[in-house]
Amino acid sequence: MREPTTVQTHCIPKILAGLDVLGIAQTGSGKTAAFSLPILNRLAGDPYGAFSLVINPTRELAYQLAEQFRALGSCLHLRCSVVFLVLDEEDRVLDAGFEEELRVVFQCLPKNRQTLLFSATMTSELQTLLELSANKA
Repeated sequence: MREPTTVQTHCIPKILAGLDVLGIAQTGSGKTAAFSLPILNRLAGDPYGAFSLVINPTRELAYQLAEQFRALGSCLHLRCSVVFLVLDEEDRVLDAGFEEELRVVFQCLPKNRQTLLFSATMTSELQTLLELSANKA
């Protein structure tokens, strides 16, 4: 595919601008590229100035995402130090009862961070997650 998908068109410029982003789009719509390409771009520009943490609800999805990052960033050999937080399939993470664990993770992250939330569905749990991620004070 040579043209960006709708989620990529809406999210990538905002992510590159350093804004927190909520991306809701169907499975197979390009959400992974919508957040991974800006992260890889940041890492390519400053390999020692960025760190990315991506949380998935299952090991399977985590491995799939890792493969996508490896494929998209195959020419980059980077270590990172600035923290971004991406929650992919966030609705399933909360469904699995990870709210308390996420609260601990968010508390350990630097206050100066960019948060990216991506999901295939808009759920009531999303509000909880937005509140958790917004608490940067």
